[in-house]
Amino acid sequence: MKSIIRRILKEEIQKPTFQDVILKDVMNTFTKETLKDKPDIMWQYERLVNLANNLLIPHIENTYELDIVKDREIIMPILTKWIRNMYYSKYPLPGDTIEMIKMAGNDPYPIIPGTKGIVDDIISIRFGMSYEEHVDVNWENGRTLKLILPHDKIKIIS
Repeated sequence: MKSIIRRILKEEIQKPTFQDVILKDVMNTFTKETLKDKPDIMWQYERLVNLANNLLIPHIENTYELDIVKDREIIMPILTKWIRNMYYSKYPLPGDTIEMIKMAGNDPYPIIPGTKGIVDDIISIRFGMSYEEHVDVNWENGRTLKLILPHDKIKIIS
């Protein structure tokens, strides 16, 4: 009897949730390949957020009859996972804990290597044909000095 119960519980645990089904659909529908007409999307956080708002949310709402306002707790984790999958893997996302490796430039009071902080926001800024990510960080030492990626070197902790 115990083995039957274990097997049933194991099968129940392995069944995909509604959220898993939607995430799989979104990951398969909106890939780097299908969005290839939108260059450099994996480098620009704001562009990915815009795509999530303009493509993913309408797709999820229409396909699964959900509403971003009422079903926020279902939809937002899906969008976050999609953005993390599409975004440049060496760059952090809001909420990530990071550690300073080396601050570039000649700031008179740089963040000391080894200092940890939590990413608050990211702003993509275009300079000619290239982009920088300006990352707002709440550092453990109380400072809020921005990172500029790819120039500053950091390590994502979580």
